[in-house]
Amino acid sequence: MRLSLAAVALLSCMLAGCGGLDRQPDTKGQGNLEQAAIDAGLVVAESELDLQGLYERQSGLGTDRFCAIGDRVSGYRIGVLAVFGRDSQCEAQGRAVQDGARLAITLDRDANGKAVTGCAFETGFDGTNIRLPGNVPNSCAKLCSDRASLAGVSMVLTDTDLAAAQKARGRALKRLCPAAD
Repeated sequence: MRLSLAAVALLSCMLAGCGGLDRQPDTKGQGNLEQAAIDAGLVVAESELDLQGLYERQSGLGTDRFCAIGDRVSGYRIGVLAVFGRDSQCEAQGRAVQDGARLAITLDRDANGKAVTGCAFETGFDGTNIRLPGNVPNSCAKLCSDRASLAGVSMVLTDTDLAAAQKARGRALKRLCPAAD
């Protein structure tokens, strides 16, 4: 069977169209998909995220807690308790600044109220979960007992009420979230 020159050219063009052309992915629908998830209540819009509240995670070792009091404009006073058994924990107070889904956290007081420097890091926040990074500065170890670390600790929102955050207790700290300055 003999093909005409026109048929060969047409066949070549069709084959080239099957995979030879670089095409940019269609990203126009991504914004619509995100908006649909927000509208359905599956995702919170970054502009609506609010850190204030009480976050907890229970395990066989105890209950981890994170509380936040304040707002996005002036920042948040925070407290964190990470439990690793009866006598092993990290406990601290500090501040958080929220920028959309990013949190800049500075922990500057240990469980005894002593000043600590250098324990500052960033982490993500989705409106429900707080996950501390897997690698925190070495200076954060001052906030922990032996064999305890803040690295990788995560907690889930349990209450958005200001009173719940204010009532959160630590182990050494009667009030995990610091009182107003």
